[in-house]
Amino acid sequence: MNNPLPVQPMPSTSRSKRWLRKLLPALSMLALVLLIGVIVAIFLALGVKLEAQLDTVRVFKPWGIAIQGALIVLIGLRWTQVVNWGRRRGIVQEWEYEQVIAARGKVMLMLLAYWLLIPVGPATLLRVLGG
Repeated sequence: MNNPLPVQPMPSTSRSKRWLRKLLPALSMLALVLLIGVIVAIFLALGVKLEAQLDTVRVFKPWGIAIQGALIVLIGLRWTQVVNWGRRRGIVQEWEYEQVIAARGKVMLMLLAYWLLIPVGPATLLRVLGG
């Protein structure tokens, strides 16, 4: 039998490239931590009061929470359009389209849990609920 598609061998990757690919996430995280440390050190060396910077950030926190909440509501209301966009981009495959459309409730619960735990935060929740 003649196979219409010739079989080509997989390109071999060197051992060093495989190790680099495995270490890349850890090296990236290390670089990020070092960058944050350098920025904090520069702020301290310049005498910038971090508490004043944090107060500025705290002013914008409610706006960030509101914007993220509005985006979650928008995703819920426009779920079909979001999934169709993902299908056009190749993120949602044709065979999984119906499953993703049906998963709207689960996705909204996950987004709500994220929103309550990360942007809003447990301390804010306890303060609002009177705990």
